[in-house]
This record gives sequence, C-alpha cells and structure tokens, in this order.
Amino acid sequence: KEFSDLTEGKYTFEVKTVGVDGRELSDSITFRILPPWYRTWLAYLVYLLMALLIVWYLIRYDKRRVQRKELKAVEEKNKEVDQMKIEISQLEKDKMELDIKHKSQEIANLMVNVARKNEVLTELKNDIRAVAVKLDRTNSADCKRQLLLINNRIDSSMEGDEVLKRFEEQFDLVNNNFMARLRKLHPELNQNERLMCAYLKMDLTTKEIAPLLNISVRGVETIRYRLRKKFDLRRENSLTDYLNNL
Repeated sequence: KEFSDLTEGKYTFEVKTVGVDGRELSDSITFRILPPWYRTWLAYLVYLLMALLIVWYLIRYDKRRVQRKELKAVEEKNKEVDQMKIEISQLEKDKMELDIKHKSQEIANLMVNVARKNEVLTELKNDIRAVAVKLDRTNSADCKRQLLLINNRIDSSMEGDEVLKRFEEQFDLVNNNFMARLRKLHPELNQNERLMCAYLKMDLTTKEIAPLLNISVRGVETIRYRLRKKFDLRRENSLTDYLNNL
C-alpha cells in the first residue's frame, strides 16, 4: 500500500486476512509522519530568535535614530551658542574700540587744552616781565610784588598736576596701564619726563611735543637725552622701541 500527501502525525496501518479455513488474521503497523523542517520545534526556535533579534535591532535602530537626532540638535544648539559668543565678542570688541576712540579723543582734547593753556600762560608771563621791567624804572615796589605773585601763580598753574593726573588715567585706559608700569619701573622720572614718554609712545614728533610741554625743541631733545640715560640705553637702542615694549 502506498500513501501520499499525509500530514504530519501518528498513523496506524491495519491489515486483515481471511484464511482458507475461514479464520481472520490481523496485523498493524504504527508510524509517524514528521513535519517538514520549517515546522519543526527547532525551526520555531530559530523563528523566535530571529523575531527577538529583529525587535532588538529595531529598538537599537530607533534608539540610535533618537540619539542622532538629539546629537544633531545639540550640535545645532552649540553652533547657535558659538555664533552668539562670536557676536557678543564682536560687540564687546566694537564697544572696546569705541571706548578706546572715545578715550583717545579725550586725551587729544586734553593735550590741546594743555597746549593752549601753556601758550596763554606763557604769553601772560612775557607780558608780566615786560610790565615788571617798566615798573622797575618807576620803582613801584608794591606793583612789582603783585606782579611777581601773579607770575608765581602762573608757574604753579603751568605745572598742571591735576591735568597730568587726568591725562595719565585716560592714557592708562587706552594703553594698558602704560603710565602705571612706567612709574613702577622708573619712579625717579619727573612730570615732564613721564609726559615725554607718553607723547613718544603716541608717535608725536619733537615739534609736536614742544608746545605740549611748554619748552623749546632743544628742550625736548634734552629730555630725550635724560631719558636715555635713566633707562640706561645704548646708542643703538631706540628710545621709542623701549617705550613700546615696556
């Protein structure tokens, strides 16, 4: 007997025969049809493992997608923060440049005021000397004494200690505390010498410095010579370079 298209399971094949003497004989065979390999328990186990693997991969993929999205958001945020920092830095730089320009303008105005005041005071001194000469002929002691007092007051005003203080404060704001460092390294410098150093750092010429200090061009050269001696500079060393590197 031949069977086909049997589904998997347990079967029993029975055979009966009738002998010549009328007796019936029977026999049976029990057999099992196995399922195909893709329906075995091992296959189902593989299917389960594959399903778990797919689920794990999908979860991991989704987690990585979320991480990439978060990382991209963080990078964009960092770019925005960096851009804001650059903009803030530029604003601070612009503000600093405006402050420096403002302070530089104040220094320039202060220098102009000092020069004008010194010119006026110099003219007054010359006029007082002329009057004193005339009074000397008339022998007016009281008038002469008054004129000398005025002359002394002018000399005192020309020293300009308060103006010098304001100038040094403004100059330090623009030039990174140059005057403070100069006073610390060379405390022996007098007022005109400190001003001379500031003017040289500003790249002013001898002719430009002379009216600011109310001295002659030769007087400016004399102060330059004294500064070189106090700074112990050799002939080949530049005074301006020394001040710029201070």
